[in-house]
Amino acid sequence: MRFVKKGVFNKGGSESCVCCTRYPYQLEHVETFVMDIVRDQLAKRQLMDTSAKSLIRLMTATCGYAEVRALAAQKLELWLQNPKV
Repeated sequence: MRFVKKGVFNKGGSESCVCCTRYPYQLEHVETFVMDIVRDQLAKRQLMDTSAKSLIRLMTATCGYAEVRALAAQKLELWLQNPKV
């Protein structure tokens, strides 16, 4: 099993410990799973209500994916005009 190692540095600039990526072989599966959830939630919510805040939080946490940013850009004007969100 091969892990990608990243160094963690303390204030003095010296390496204090070594961290490994948690899911190196499942990155694509995790991204697919997250995107399915986001697409499903966006399809269900035609009318925005207060429960949309949790969807926006999810999309904020997963904004590292380009497709999430593209989906958010499509809904951004609607969300900004809605006083409930």
